Amino acid sequence: MNDGTSPFAKRIEPQLPGARAAPGAGRILGLRLLPVVFVLPALVTLTAGRGMALLALLAGIALLVAAGVLVRRGLDASAAYDRRRIARAPPPYRLAGALAIGLAFVVVGWFAAGYGPLMGIVLGGLGVAAGIVTYGLDPRAAKGLDTAGAAATGVRGERVIEAIREAEDKLAEIERNAAALRNRAFRRHLARIVDRARAVLDEIERDPKDLARARRFLNTYLDGTRDVVRDFARRQDDFADTPVAQNFKNVLGTIERVFDDQVEHLRKDEALDLDVAIEVLNTQLTKEGVG
Repeated sequence: MNDGTSPFAKRIEPQLPGARAAPGAGRILGLRLLPVVFVLPALVTLTAGRGMALLALLAGIALLVAAGVLVRRGLDASAAYDRRRIARAPPPYRLAGALAIGLAFVVVGWFAAGYGPLMGIVLGGLGVAAGIVTYGLDPRAAKGLDTAGAAATGVRGERVIEAIREAEDKLAEIERNAAALRNRAFRRHLARIVDRARAVLDEIERDPKDLARARRFLNTYLDGTRDVVRDFARRQDDFADTPVAQNFKNVLGTIERVFDDQVEHLRKDEALDLDVAIEVLNTQLTKEGVG
């Protein structure tokens, strides 16, 4: 019967007796606090029985909360876009957030404050302008899709983008699972692994000629890391102060060293030593008595 534990994780689990703050976080603090301004007027209108004004204030609060989510997402997407040499333009999250701010001001100014449609539209325009001035606009152009390096190697930029997207999705999952670990040493190990994996992605962008082998390497190691971290995090209370914890640490150390080696291969324009890398991992698992 399948208990939901991955085969990779089972290989590092002996029998037991009885057994990135995200880039946009700080910049949107003011926007996240802005809905609070409307809470007291909403309470006043509730006690006064002004139903239309109350609905307008609640709609304004909801729009500002949505604006905060959109702007945060836009800032994070733009930061990821800036980090990459080859990238598609992100969706216009920040523009949508600015429009949500403006609409919130229209609704509140017109229907709650009673300023009328003209003044409501003016306030809405000021809200949109304030959102754009404060948070900027999203990048609108793809970059690096037809770089000289890609043209020389015959690797299309879209293929590079797809490989990076797949890897980043796995890295995000590794980071989420790592955050659930209570052992600081394990979290530091995983932070370094994530950094080295992103260094591999940077080198792929710089020179995509070894994309196919790099993608296979990333899939092998990121899938394995993701599975083993997820399964260890799920049962970390059972594994504390047992041989499993040391085995887990040893495997993380091996993964970290192999990533270091592969980054160096790429920086020196050497072919990825994929077969050796996989053999190193298998050897480490066998050495720990779990192969």
